[in-house]
Amino acid sequence: RTGLSRAGLVDQPGPSMLVITPDGVQLLSRHSGPIDDDLLQRECPAFANWIADMGGDLPDEPDRQDGTPVAWMVRASEGGALAPSFIERSAVMLGWGATGDLAGMSREDIVAAVAKAMPDARKIHRGQAANALFRLVTEMREGDLVVTPEPSTRTVLFGRISDAYRYSEQGPSDEYGQYHHSRGVKWFARLSRDELSYGA
Repeated sequence: RTGLSRAGLVDQPGPSMLVITPDGVQLLSRHSGPIDDDLLQRECPAFANWIADMGGDLPDEPDRQDGTPVAWMVRASEGGALAPSFIERSAVMLGWGATGDLAGMSREDIVAAVAKAMPDARKIHRGQAANALFRLVTEMREGDLVVTPEPSTRTVLFGRISDAYRYSEQGPSDEYGQYHHSRGVKWFARLSRDELSYGA
């Protein structure tokens, strides 16, 4: 259920409810065999991105030829604790500052920098860090949408990427460390979670 939901093939309009989406109907009409993770990774970008968020391989970068912006969710630490800093600094930020400045690095170079900075971390955690940093450094573009949940206020922040990647020796910190990697953001809205559907 989780995989199909992450792939956008089913929706959860309420607790204990599961409804097939139009994308789910289309996928079933194209494939008569089993629906497995390999098929979902090939056919469903949302599922491939979820696997990457869990530390797996990154999918190919989205096609940007038509200029369509991409949406990114960037969490502001545990429980959204750093959301006020995100707003104050007009930015989204990531930790793992021991990697140093990652500007211009390939994904392989970022993976190596993360492994050097986090030698005792589990492989899945190093993968998650490397994937998140690569996306912030390389894949985000000006104009892309950013969504940041702020659980303490039950709201969701919306903004647009407005600047190139930056590494700063000084960043806000919390119990997990300092946040050195950032992208400028122009925040434009805050919505109550009550205004969003259960599935959203």
